[in-house]
Amino acid sequence: MRRDTINSRFHRLGFSVKAITACIVAFFVWLYLPLGVLAFGCFLYLYLLLRHVARTPADKTSILSPIDGRVVKIENDGDSTQVTLMSDWLGSQMIYAPMTGVVHDKLWMDGLYLPPNVATEASDAARFEVYMRDHDDRAIIMKLYGTHFTRLLHVPFEEGQSVMRGEPFGFALLRAQITIHFPQDFKIKVSEGEYCLAGQTAIAAE
Repeated sequence: MRRDTINSRFHRLGFSVKAITACIVAFFVWLYLPLGVLAFGCFLYLYLLLRHVARTPADKTSILSPIDGRVVKIENDGDSTQVTLMSDWLGSQMIYAPMTGVVHDKLWMDGLYLPPNVATEASDAARFEVYMRDHDDRAIIMKLYGTHFTRLLHVPFEEGQSVMRGEPFGFALLRAQITIHFPQDFKIKVSEGEYCLAGQTAIAAE
């Protein structure tokens, strides 16, 4: 599938989310004006969260941060190194492809919507698991978690589809929380507490 086809489908879906919200706002305005004003404020907040950002990558070989967010945890279990990032309340909730390659597999794991601080520890947490592999056969796993605050997760790419580094990959509302699993031979280039920019900050490299 061509890249422009994938992007077009993604943006059509993003438009639909905003259009449905706008219709709800119009209904509330008709029903009760003060309530409509409050709903319009929520619509502006949604528009802020789904804004698109375009940035210049730090380099051409590293794995980039998929979201605007802070590194909340770095762990090593002996098999892989995991970097967990979380966006803030006002940052863009858009998710961007961290590498150029192919979606090897995508799984939805139905489960519990847990608090953000325990979701990554629980095997029964609701999440998307996306397995990606680039043209140099480097492989990573991205896990997008559902939490008490994050109830709407969307990744339009399917197994076998190509992705371009830095292009829109999905979104998570509210406060995206993502854990990326890297092979042991990758060098982590960020530290806990560091703030990363989607499509720009290099988080790992071989």
